[in-house]
Amino acid sequence: HGVAERAIEAIRSYDIPSLERTLDDSMLAMGHSGMLERLLVPLLQRLGADWQRGEITAAQEHCATSAIKDYLARTLRPVNTPESAPRLLVTTPAGQLHEMGAAIAAGLARKSGWNVTYLGPSLPAEEIVGAVMMNNIRAVALSIVYPADDPDLPDQMVRLRSLLPDEVPIIIGGQAADAYSHVLSRIGALRVASMEDFTRVLLEVRDGQHTTPAPQ
Repeated sequence: HGVAERAIEAIRSYDIPSLERTLDDSMLAMGHSGMLERLLVPLLQRLGADWQRGEITAAQEHCATSAIKDYLARTLRPVNTPESAPRLLVTTPAGQLHEMGAAIAAGLARKSGWNVTYLGPSLPAEEIVGAVMMNNIRAVALSIVYPADDPDLPDQMVRLRSLLPDEVPIIIGGQAADAYSHVLSRIGALRVASMEDFTRVLLEVRDGQHTTPAPQ
């Protein structure tokens, strides 16, 4: 875990060049998906935990998120995604303020050949639906990282599902997703537990395997 430690140190001292070098080194060593799965995902979990314990500040967390987002946007840009490629909307539900998981998902989806509309964190259901309607979106991906006990989130999810066209699936990942599994299965959300999972579900959606949610 030396790499994650180096990354955390860089974040604590606001040393973006050093954070980017760490990401570069791990990408060279492990490739793109290796870097996402083995460095960024654990780093994300570690940052979340440190933030909750007060070991890093909101400012450090924001600084890290924005540096990692820029880095992913630069390095995960596909060669050229045709206009005709399917469109994915990526955000986090209202009240979910950590966006790094969403940024990673956006990068991965671009890599998988999707046109990605990335809307940053914490969007109410109505806003998400408005963006879906205007952008001819094929699927919505949401990251749920923190908090795990938001009393408003289940209503937001139910509202999102009822306002979205039936044929637009909701894909959900993130370390707090389990806390909301009751409502997620109720709305027929496609749960993903890892990067490989996400890539596989994107492929299935693309092939038309998840056109209508199965309410349970």
